[in-house]
Amino acid sequence: MAKKSSKSNGQHWYQVHKSKAGDESVARSAAVQGARAQVQKIEVEVQQLKVMVSETLGASLRRLVFGRNPQEEQYQQALTKLEDARRAAALVERETRRAGEKAYGSDWADRNPDKAQNY
Repeated sequence: MAKKSSKSNGQHWYQVHKSKAGDESVARSAAVQGARAQVQKIEVEVQQLKVMVSETLGASLRRLVFGRNPQEEQYQQALTKLEDARRAAALVERETRRAGEKAYGSDWADRNPDKAQNY
């Protein structure tokens, strides 16, 4: 079995620690927690509305012919709102993770200027 070069091994550990810094950033972020809480709140709302909407064949035919009733319309709006909230939460999480990784990379480069030129 061939031994990896120290450069590739160093790059691996840099990536591992950079990833951990991103994860820690996400875990500590109030914005991410707020976005996740908003998603959970909307999920509860969707579940409550889902109970009032019938998914039988007869209900599907009625919707096809006459359209949605107010409860069904409210349920569809809640589903759309949930999709938007999930998308927004994922964006906040992704941006927070990138910021944490970038901060780690900058800090590492400041601490290791001689190694930073090689990577």
